[in-house]
Amino acid sequence: MATLREIRDHMNSVSSIAKVTNAMQVVAAAQHQRLRGRAQGASAYAEHSWRILCHLADAAHDELFDDPVFHARATRQAVALVLVSSDRGLAGDYDQVIVQDAYQFMQQQEVPVHLYTIGSNGREAMGRLGVEAVADLRLSTNVQLAEIAPLARELLDGYREGLVDEVHIAYNQFLGGVRFSPTVRQLLPIQPEETTRRQYIYEPDPQSLLAELVPMVLRFQLFQAVLDALTAETAARMLAMRVATRNAQDLIERLRVNYNKARQQAITNEMLDIVGGSSAVQQVSDRS
Repeated sequence: MATLREIRDHMNSVSSIAKVTNAMQVVAAAQHQRLRGRAQGASAYAEHSWRILCHLADAAHDELFDDPVFHARATRQAVALVLVSSDRGLAGDYDQVIVQDAYQFMQQQEVPVHLYTIGSNGREAMGRLGVEAVADLRLSTNVQLAEIAPLARELLDGYREGLVDEVHIAYNQFLGGVRFSPTVRQLLPIQPEETTRRQYIYEPDPQSLLAELVPMVLRFQLFQAVLDALTAETAARMLAMRVATRNAQDLIERLRVNYNKARQQAITNEMLDIVGGSSAVQQVSDRS
């Protein structure tokens, strides 16, 4: 059985860990609140810009018939996949689930997959699985749209030049609360939704507007996915730290019970020693 000092040292160690995890939970909660507000704003903008793109694509349907950005190529030679993961740990299974889904998607493809990673954990995990990224993007903690622009431009140029025939993105979609879902969705070719036909006057013509809008929409779709993933990451870290703090507190309670038992046993042993010594002295006195 552990000594009183060993149990007390263990309690102090676990208590220190609980303070750290609780502080990390508070920090994650603050980051989550900020990112959730940004993600909600980005979602509204992305939805509206997508609706405009669908209207323009519908208006210029005949002219876009041969545009590969809006129509899948007859054959596929290569596919691009953007994997969004975290740069830090202590977020539960956040990285594990999206890496697993991304790897499964790659295994299902019959053509080569060009992997682009955002976040070191995804890149390293894929490396351990034998998949090397062709490019790795590092973002600041307060990510801005301009940081996504070079990757969006490279993906669109690669698609137009025929280097890849599809572009997909794998990320954890934030569902609210502390829930998220690993998601793999297609970015290119763009598949506009059917819209209610209305009479609009476009100036300039829809084709010219689409030429300007497509890069912007693709860039913002990437940006929205990254914000969604970061929001899900902070939610996962907040939950993980909350569970870790609660587990540490439970362990402290169990250690305290063991400490009290050991202390009581030590007192009992001391009393028995005193009683035994007293009896021995009494026996010696009786003999004399």
